[in-house]
Amino acid sequence: MRHLPTLGLVSMLVALAAPAAAQSEAKLDACEAAPSHACVLDLMWDQMPKVGRDYQAETKRAFIDAALLTGDQSLVDLYLERTEWRNPDALTASYIALARSKGDRAALIDHAGKALSGLRYDWYQLSALANGLAETGEIEMARKVADLIPHGDDDSVTSLNLHRNALEQIAFNDPAPVMPRGWADKLANDNAWWEEADIAWLKEAAARAGDVSTFPQELQQRYRADGWKYLRALVRLAPEMTASGPPGAQLFRSYVDGWADPRNDAIAELVLAIAMRAHPDARAAMLAAFDARQPAPTGRIARLRALANDPAAVLGLPDKGVLGMVGGSFEQSQAARALGAYTREEFLAKARAGEDMFSMARPAVLRAALGLAPDESYALAIAQLMAELGEPRTIDGYDYAQYATEWAMQTCQADLFKVAESRLARRDGHDTMMWGARFDRDPVLVVRYLAIEERISSHIGDALRGYQQIITRGYCPAG
Repeated sequence: MRHLPTLGLVSMLVALAAPAAAQSEAKLDACEAAPSHACVLDLMWDQMPKVGRDYQAETKRAFIDAALLTGDQSLVDLYLERTEWRNPDALTASYIALARSKGDRAALIDHAGKALSGLRYDWYQLSALANGLAETGEIEMARKVADLIPHGDDDSVTSLNLHRNALEQIAFNDPAPVMPRGWADKLANDNAWWEEADIAWLKEAAARAGDVSTFPQELQQRYRADGWKYLRALVRLAPEMTASGPPGAQLFRSYVDGWADPRNDAIAELVLAIAMRAHPDARAAMLAAFDARQPAPTGRIARLRALANDPAAVLGLPDKGVLGMVGGSFEQSQAARALGAYTREEFLAKARAGEDMFSMARPAVLRAALGLAPDESYALAIAQLMAELGEPRTIDGYDYAQYATEWAMQTCQADLFKVAESRLARRDGHDTMMWGARFDRDPVLVVRYLAIEERISSHIGDALRGYQQIITRGYCPAG
């Protein structure tokens, strides 16, 4: 199989080009017959004289990164010598990237120890290091490294973004258990809904909230004009107000029986948050009243109701998504929420239409969903939708098609790769060409394509980055 229609023209172009030297052609043929990493990299190195000056450094770095990924020290030494690499910071970045790609926990910890002891690492290195540590489960050390990235009020946008990104990925990879009670606690302590005077009053009021003979009247009087604030105050003060046992249970049941109508989803969510934070007696009474007034909730409220039975249960990923308790970037948390809240059919329909949780950053949310989907068939359905959304050869569909092509390459989905690649805005990207070589085991074909161009500027670097996927993942099974 030829992985790109573009490359189907290579034979014709080669025939029209000036004949290659017999030695070079023999070298190409020999490598094509047995494409070892050494010979593929060597053929690419033969193209270096055509790389423009502005792209020399990044291309040399790509050679070193590829050599490092092979794990062959002789190749590493060869390309350090060939490139005459003299940039220790870039080499450090390469070693961190290598450790991260291989999940080399010991190497990452070693770099972290040096950084924390005062050895100089730049912001990008610290960010990559913090991410790598988080990915290998070293959460506390990752936080310490992330804190080395400047993140004060007067620091640059670049360093602030790197610090934020590192914290997002630490949160995403944090293995600490999450419980329904944690969601309710987070909701209770969200100060965005309160004025400073409210925050101070709620803190002071907690000391007397256990007196259910007088405090409920005081609370009602304060928030009589705003029922939503009243409910949020009950969420916040539920532990103290229900500590009295039966009197508190009866009081809180009366709220649901009376005015806190769980047939309204927004009210139901707050009622269930109160129950999760309440004394067990009050929780049982509230949930009984909830079921009497709302016996058949749907969607997210139905799942929240089930979780309220055991606020201390450890949540799986779908329920963490339902509760918005998956850490990470906006796209990761949004993808987790959508996967938890919708059925597969609803997810795909809403994603196709760009509705609800897919109204913002849809390509990136779907890309994140590929890595969070509960099984391979679900992920494949998402990737197929992305290929469908990628309009053929238009900029509008570029992200969808690019992400779907990348996922198809990584997972060896040949049919999907062919469709998604056909919808790319640019089908002649050399990294994408090399991705296709995972399927047909012919990376030399890409080198032949490079060989007929007079100047290759950044192309050789792109091809090397694409080839790194082959070094890391190998070739896809035949057929």
